[in-house]
Amino acid sequence: MNAPQMIVDATPTPSARDALGVVWRRGWAFIVVLALCLGVTALVNKYMPKKWTAQATLLVQPQPPSLVGADQSTRNAVETETPATEMQLLQSEQIAARSLDWAQRHANGLTVPSMSTKEFLQRLDIENPQNTQLINISFEYGNPQIATLMANAVANAFLQYKRELVEEYATGAINSLSQRVAMAKAKYDAALAAETQFKEQHNLTDIGAQQTALLNNYHNLQDQISQLQAKIAGEQQTYNLYKKQLAAENSAILTAKTVIDPETVSQDIQQYNAAQQQLEQDKLKYTPLYPGVIPNDEARVKMLKQKLDQDLAAITNSKVPSLNNHTQLQQNYYQAMTALLADQKQLGQMMEQSASIAAKLKDLPALYEQYQKLEQRYQSAENVYQQLRNDLDAADANRAAAQPNIQIAQLATVPTDPSSPRIRFNFGIGALIGVILGITVMLLLEQNDSRMRSLKLARQMLPGPVIGTLPRISGSHIRALEAGEPAGPIAEAYSLARANLALALRDLRHEDLEGSQVVMVTSALPGEGKSITVASLARSAARAGKRVILINADLRRPAMNQIFRTNEKIGLAEVLIGAVSVEDALVSSDTPYLTILHSGTPDRNPSDLLALPTMSELIAYLRKEADLILIDTPPCSVVADALVLAPLCDCILQVVSLDMADQVTTLETAEALRAAEPKKLLFFINRSDTRANRNYHSYYYYNKNGASARNGHTPDKDKPSVPSLAPETNVSGEMALPQEEEG
Repeated sequence: MNAPQMIVDATPTPSARDALGVVWRRGWAFIVVLALCLGVTALVNKYMPKKWTAQATLLVQPQPPSLVGADQSTRNAVETETPATEMQLLQSEQIAARSLDWAQRHANGLTVPSMSTKEFLQRLDIENPQNTQLINISFEYGNPQIATLMANAVANAFLQYKRELVEEYATGAINSLSQRVAMAKAKYDAALAAETQFKEQHNLTDIGAQQTALLNNYHNLQDQISQLQAKIAGEQQTYNLYKKQLAAENSAILTAKTVIDPETVSQDIQQYNAAQQQLEQDKLKYTPLYPGVIPNDEARVKMLKQKLDQDLAAITNSKVPSLNNHTQLQQNYYQAMTALLADQKQLGQMMEQSASIAAKLKDLPALYEQYQKLEQRYQSAENVYQQLRNDLDAADANRAAAQPNIQIAQLATVPTDPSSPRIRFNFGIGALIGVILGITVMLLLEQNDSRMRSLKLARQMLPGPVIGTLPRISGSHIRALEAGEPAGPIAEAYSLARANLALALRDLRHEDLEGSQVVMVTSALPGEGKSITVASLARSAARAGKRVILINADLRRPAMNQIFRTNEKIGLAEVLIGAVSVEDALVSSDTPYLTILHSGTPDRNPSDLLALPTMSELIAYLRKEADLILIDTPPCSVVADALVLAPLCDCILQVVSLDMADQVTTLETAEALRAAEPKKLLFFINRSDTRANRNYHSYYYYNKNGASARNGHTPDKDKPSVPSLAPETNVSGEMALPQEEEG
């Protein structure tokens, strides 16, 4: 019989229920990590030294006062001051030293701590709010009064520094103007003295106004002549260039075979367009009766098109002379020649005028010309001196009104609440870190946990049908189950499992052996509930009227005496060694039709005892005495007892407990049991999701005595209603049992 393939890589799609399941299982880790982070945060807040932050505000004027008479470097230094540059100055060691000195001088009884400028700057925070001319000065310290003093010290020290800077700039501007005034005064005095001495030495009087104007005209005319001569030199070069280009163009036209004529091109375009229009008209006018007319017109249009293309190609060819270029060169040449002749004629007139004035000035003594130069120098020195003197007076007037571009908008006040530690902020960060670490720990624990967590995953991975599931039950339900008095949902779960087991065993009919089927019940790990499962199945089958024999083959940790509340010392171990007979070892139970063969007291290794030939003889004998034989065996991953008995059984039922069974161990156990080649390998799920029985609760209700009822009808307690189940065939070719809904 081909066993179904074991699916070990089936991973169910994550869902909201799976996420809630992770939170339910690993919530304790999340709570522990979160509590630890919050506890650490609380300790940090408790033992972190308290600090207070005081804040003062400065206002930066957008346009600082200009300094009259200051040099350009001084003006640039002042006018480029912005909040960004002011912040750099505030964070300099120079301002830090000034602030410490100001704080010492204005302590007013406070003990100013001794600190270096670097330590001072570490406690200082400078901030410029966006799109404002404000600068916030914040200072943090363990004493609120000291923090306030230091913040105000920075503001006042910086304001004092800026005032000194403005005073320095103003003083420098005045000193510079004073030096320039002194130099101008010296030049003025020297020019005046030279003029006076020259007049006294040569006994000169004032030059007449007419002679003075004539002399000025002569000098101006000489300047104009020089400028016109330079202009004529440039025009002469332009004239020569156009003359050379025109000669080259004339030579090219005389020697070239083709000359570009714009009028010819225009005529070609007109003729081509007229011929094209005539052709279109002829096509509309003439019929096929005159076949020779249209071809003649088409030939004429084609010829005109070729001639037009040749003329246009000649225009784009720079090597072919053009009449347009020749005409333009002629125009430029004549314009240059005309301008040159006009300026030459004007130059001649100006030179004649200059000669005439020179003749008139021939009689003017040379001394008067020297005197005129001295007079002009004297007037120029006097003007410079007066202008600088006015600037110096204005600088003295502005010096008293000069103010820095910094003002104190608000002084710092003593803070009432500490700025550090920030309790709410720290707790928020601690909670955030705790949430992140908690989720990480939950995911790591869940990832490293290979236990089966859901019924859906178990059905996907187990290599066989699941005949039933039992939800998570409380301790009182377990005690009721051991006493054989389970509540309605639990009883129905085992009734459904018993019905599915009966369907699975229905087609198992031995050809060589007569009697009942033997079902071995085992598990992979201890504590998965195999003993209570086999006892409940046995009770359910017996209540259904079947003769059931329950064999307790778990000789190491027998549980049937506890479940059935008996104290039998003799059982399977004594029967296997021949100490007692089977009839003497079999005992009745608290349920009719259910007979139990307890484990007894083994005198050797249980695996060796179960491997005796008498075990197979015992099973063969009991097949004839009952309708169903159930064997309780130890966990397969712990001892080999179940594997010894597996070949003697027709069907193996492996109990799997969710949240406890390891996937690898469970699947390895199933593989080992399947190696015994049982006719059926079935599974029963313990501790399944409670939502698996939701449909049952929506269909049934229970009275005070625990009896089920529907529409006023109370069925027999010992014979619960079992739905009709029809066998189906799965993809592996083996019969698949109908299973209850997972919810």
